[in-house]
Amino acid sequence: MLALCLVAAACATVGPRLVPPEVRSVQARVVAFSFPMIRFGIDLRVHNPNPVDVSLATVDVVLDVEGEMVARSTLAQAVTLPAAADAIVAIDTSGNVGTALAGVARSIERGGAPLRYELRGRAVLASGQAFPFSRRGELAWR
Repeated sequence: MLALCLVAAACATVGPRLVPPEVRSVQARVVAFSFPMIRFGIDLRVHNPNPVDVSLATVDVVLDVEGEMVARSTLAQAVTLPAAADAIVAIDTSGNVGTALAGVARSIERGGAPLRYELRGRAVLASGQAFPFSRRGELAWR
């Protein structure tokens, strides 16, 4: 009986393993040009499939524009993702205008097409679980 109680107590303290949240969409936009810097706003729509709130401790991202690494950033503070719901995680980042202009030149070569971006990153939950993500899209200009 004692052994059964110990096993039950051990199982109760471990708790269920969390399913990693999913980055469902990304919106990246140019917020400001201030030579020699460019500032971007990045909104991640993150879905938490778990039946409990989950704390997102850190998010590290790299933003490429037209194949050029333009900016790198980290989430400023932890964010709580509500149970079984989506949440917007906002990240601000800055980069060098010169690198961004190389991407603009590629866009001009393609007839002025919108600037394509790729956002790569790694998110870490407060539990220590980490999950990589990557999304592509076109930059929105504000």
